Amino acid sequence: MFRTLLIVTLLSFDAFALWRGLHPHVSDTYRDYYITHTIDLPTFLAREKADLAKNPAVPTSH
Repeated sequence: MFRTLLIVTLLSFDAFALWRGLHPHVSDTYRDYYITHTIDLPTFLAREKADLAKNPAVPTSH
């Protein structure tokens, strides 16, 4: 019984990891540069800079 539960748990974890690997939750810029390689480095940096200007990831402390 314990062995079956352990196998089901590990297979569930592996299935979840596979699903997340096949369907990553990343920005379009990240996907274009790192995953599909459809943009070059200057384009990547320009898009990241524009995205950061629109939505800063780290709030400023003033």
